[in-house]
Amino acid sequence: SLRLHVFELNPRRLLAFLDAVDARAAAAARDTDDASDAAALRQNVTEITTKVRTLLHYHLRIASSRDADTTADLYYATICDQDESPDLRATWLQNLATKQAQHGNWEEAAQCNIFVALM
Repeated sequence: SLRLHVFELNPRRLLAFLDAVDARAAAAARDTDDASDAAALRQNVTEITTKVRTLLHYHLRIASSRDADTTADLYYATICDQDESPDLRATWLQNLATKQAQHGNWEEAAQCNIFVALM
C-alpha cells in the first residue's frame, strides 16, 4: 500500500498545497454549469483536505510530545478520527502499539494489537 511520510514534508508547504487545492476546487465549482456537481466537488475536496490537515496537526503534536501519556492520548484521538478508514486506523493502532511497547506498556501494546486483529 502507498504510505505518505508526512514527517518528510515541510508542513507549511503541505498546508499551502492544501489551500491551493481548496482554491482550485472552488474555482472549478464556479466554472461548472451543474450546481449539484459543483457542490459535490467542493464538499469532497474540502472533506479530504480537512482530513489531511487533521492528520498533519496530530502528527506534529505527536512529534513534539515528550510525555508518553500525552503521546498515547494523541494517538488515540487520531485513531478515533479515522472511523471511515480502517486501513489508516489500523496503521495508527500499530504505531501506538509500538510506542507502548517502547515504554514497557505491554498490556496496552497487546490491546492495540488485539484491536487491529479484530478489524
